[in-house]
Amino acid sequence: MSKQDLLKKALSRPFSWSQFSSFRDYDKEKWYQNYVLGFREPPNAKMVFGSKVGKRIETDPSYIPQLPRATMEYELKATMKDIELIGFADSYDPKKKELDEFKTGTVSTWSQKKVDSHDQLTFYALLLYLRNEAKPEDITIRLHHMVTEEKGDFSIGFAKPFTLTTYATKRTTKQVLMFASEIIRLRKEMEEYILTHE
Repeated sequence: MSKQDLLKKALSRPFSWSQFSSFRDYDKEKWYQNYVLGFREPPNAKMVFGSKVGKRIETDPSYIPQLPRATMEYELKATMKDIELIGFADSYDPKKKELDEFKTGTVSTWSQKKVDSHDQLTFYALLLYLRNEAKPEDITIRLHHMVTEEKGDFSIGFAKPFTLTTYATKRTTKQVLMFASEIIRLRKEMEEYILTHE
């Protein structure tokens, strides 16, 4: 497949937070392998556990009942400068404008500072702004962290005693517009990476 065909294929796919994060924050070559060539890495134990927890939260209201549940896996789609954006918020209540994300991870994974700068939440606030004209300042944003630990058999499970910490955070219109500019810039960088890849 030519580089132009690879570029066309990559650009035809909706732009997600995982794509953005993979390219900017982790490994550009792995991004290329995953999102351009379609070679998916098998999920690690942390990802498998987090996925199982997420599915059970979505389908079983009696599981960790203290978590807020509105519309689960709320689909967010919007188009910006010919870039099709897509996201799935863990829970969103359009009437109350409450956005909730559920995360698993070790005790040091999340802090108020990390939540306040976590761009996945900024990405969802941007999608809500573009799609629903919801001002970020009017949205209640929370990240709920369930602490995990490694077990003796190399598996992952909830730490004992079970610990759930909720972090409230805010985003501003200025922040989401700056983030929109970052998406446009990064998208161009991705295109350049595909066209110059050996």
